[in-house]
Amino acid sequence: MAKNHFKNNFIFVFCLISLIAGFYVFNPGQVKANTVEFTEDTVLELEGLDITTYFAAGSKADSLTISGKNLSVYGVWNSIPFLLKTAAHKVLQITPSGGTADFTFSSDYVSLGRVRRWTATSSVSTNFIIGTPVANADYIVKVNGIEITGSPFNSGSGAEVNFSRTGSGVSEVYTISGPGFACMDHNVWGWAWSENSGWMSFSCRNESLEGEGLDYGIDIAEVTGDFSGYAWSETVGWISFNEDELSGCPSGACKTSVDIENGNVSGWARVLAHGEGWDGWLKMRGLSYGVAIDFDNGEFSDYAWSDAVIGWLSFNCSNEGVCATSDYKVLTSFSPAPSITNFSNTFPAPCSQSRIPTFSWETDAELPYDYEIRLCSNSDCTGPSDPLVSELMENTIFTSWGPSCAYLCNVSPYNNINFGGGTYYGQIRARDLGGPWSGWTTSSFATYNHAYPFPDFLCDGLNCEEMQIYEDVVVTLSSNSTTYDGLVSCSWTLPAIAEVVEGNPASDCELQVKFSPPPPGQREQEIDFTVTDSSSYSCSATKTVEIRFPLPEYKETPPTVWLKNLFVDFLARVANVFAGF
Repeated sequence: MAKNHFKNNFIFVFCLISLIAGFYVFNPGQVKANTVEFTEDTVLELEGLDITTYFAAGSKADSLTISGKNLSVYGVWNSIPFLLKTAAHKVLQITPSGGTADFTFSSDYVSLGRVRRWTATSSVSTNFIIGTPVANADYIVKVNGIEITGSPFNSGSGAEVNFSRTGSGVSEVYTISGPGFACMDHNVWGWAWSENSGWMSFSCRNESLEGEGLDYGIDIAEVTGDFSGYAWSETVGWISFNEDELSGCPSGACKTSVDIENGNVSGWARVLAHGEGWDGWLKMRGLSYGVAIDFDNGEFSDYAWSDAVIGWLSFNCSNEGVCATSDYKVLTSFSPAPSITNFSNTFPAPCSQSRIPTFSWETDAELPYDYEIRLCSNSDCTGPSDPLVSELMENTIFTSWGPSCAYLCNVSPYNNINFGGGTYYGQIRARDLGGPWSGWTTSSFATYNHAYPFPDFLCDGLNCEEMQIYEDVVVTLSSNSTTYDGLVSCSWTLPAIAEVVEGNPASDCELQVKFSPPPPGQREQEIDFTVTDSSSYSCSATKTVEIRFPLPEYKETPPTVWLKNLFVDFLARVANVFAGF
């Protein structure tokens, strides 16, 4: 009895342990591969952050990458908050519900732990919490430039904006604006110095770190490198960098621009309160001087020049070697978009797919990077249905693209590109992760008049690779091809053991052949076939056939013969029996 009682208890405990193990070890919802999990607050080592930022304990994702100024997080776990924070407040918290989410966070759009732009990718409802500079204030949230439902959102007493939104399933750009953010939005800030006129401020964020007060500042356009906006001097007032206020400049282009290849700044700005014999022009580059930007650290350097009132304007304390006592400089978060070169296209295998070419290019983007490619009906992609095809590829290392289809490629959206010899235009742009987009680069292509033929052939009307072919038995090889401009000719390359009984292998689309015994171990033989249409479009197919041993020969024996033999055998047996007596 005791023994049976122990046995029953053991079975119960074993089953219970097995049940628990089934839930905690083998349940796929409990286990994920390649998981990043922060068990304690961990410093985010990201270039360009001006205040220490942490991954909060408990944050989980499938993976993440850190490259320069950019953090990319992939597969934030369902219902588990992924939080970036400072010691004092939340920066950005993302919590998907019912699935996962990806996001990209760049230090270019963060000041004093306040993020004003990020990208996110999700197709499920996702909750966002953003720390704001000001409590109890309204903030506008936009996605891809369009204000979202429910905006503006009040930051409440905790100085946080909290909202949920279901994503579109592709990468989307989120921005937040409101009190304390305006001055942070300008991508140039800091101070320049003149011995004559004193300090010149390039952004209102210089006066208030939280960005309150009058909004002014300088911005550099992402694609062109052109400057716009205003700087401020207590001595001379407003200095304009707006092109529409710089007409009539002494020489050259009447604007300020940075060469995105080498960082050299050139052009003009102007003091608006000029007069009394002073024209107010501020020149950025001359024969022996010129302002420049180091894109690696965002620092301006060297001097600009203005006659009379301002004189030499220094953009960095290092110009005069005074950084130990007066650490000033003009800075920018502007980083030039990557360039696209050698953008071209070709049809590498028209027999596999002849509707849309494969595009290739070179880029100086830091890999991995993002690119967007589109196909259009005209060169500026402004046709009524443009873009006809558009695809965004994120976090990739590849520098070529082709459609995700085969042969006729008669699926949407690729079938918006029509056969017939018309001209279409491929366009591509690129960006570093979290950075600005480059301009569009274009490569035109002409479609084929029609699709290339689809080559196929049969053996005695059946699939050659599935039927039985025997030695010395005549087989009919016939074209089963599909062509789109008539059928001109076929050609066959037969194995050496094949004998043509009827037809011409160089031109006919039907042959009769038989196969002699192959060498030992070579019963599998290849047949090559090519079909050519009236446009001289040719495609080939190869099939392997197995040559079997010849069929057995059967010889019929007349019934009288076998009956006679049977009777003779019977008499012999009887004779043997009687011989024993």
